[in-house]
Amino acid sequence: MSEANVFGTEPDFRLPNGVSILQVAKHAGAELLGATAYVLEAGARWADLHVHYANEEMIVVLEGTPTGAYA
Repeated sequence: MSEANVFGTEPDFRLPNGVSILQVAKHAGAELLGATAYVLEAGARWADLHVHYANEEMIVVLEGTPTGAYA
């Protein structure tokens, strides 16, 4: 079994807009689960309000206060 530690792993991608991305499910060996950790610098922005039709999405904020429109 693979190990995915979001606190001790370097991100897979660092974008110039202040967003870092860690593909958690991939590192854990998941084949059907989608799980990604996004680290946003203060003032950074990620993903406009959107909808998915065959899955659900969950946002967990570990630090800071998110702002934006939520349905």
